[in-house]
Amino acid sequence: MSKKLEFKAWGKKLKKYIGEDFLGQCYINMDGKPVWFAHNGFTYVEHLVVIEQYTGFKDKNMVKIFENDIIDKKYRVRVIRHHGCWCVTSKYVEVQSLYKWLIKRIKAGVPSEIIGNLNQDASLLK
Repeated sequence: MSKKLEFKAWGKKLKKYIGEDFLGQCYINMDGKPVWFAHNGFTYVEHLVVIEQYTGFKDKNMVKIFENDIIDKKYRVRVIRHHGCWCVTSKYVEVQSLYKWLIKRIKAGVPSEIIGNLNQDASLLK
């Protein structure tokens, strides 16, 4: 069984996500690094866009959690890829598994919610 990988791309100069649905095709090199993103017949190379991958998880509102999303108002953790695994981190939280973080928050009675994205508003991490 194969799983379709989903990506979205933040236009560095445009200062917005490319396309209304944000999703497109992405080429990944042998190191796992995205190198280009295609959407509606246009191709964007990695120095013009920040390519973000869907983690396979959703927040409490069933919104897909992508790389660089910032979740949880209290801790404001950023979703990152660390040694091939999805993790969260902030200046107050050491790098830890995204899965374990989401389960811990559910057990505490405060499921995680996306509050923004690093590219749209980096000040959320302050």
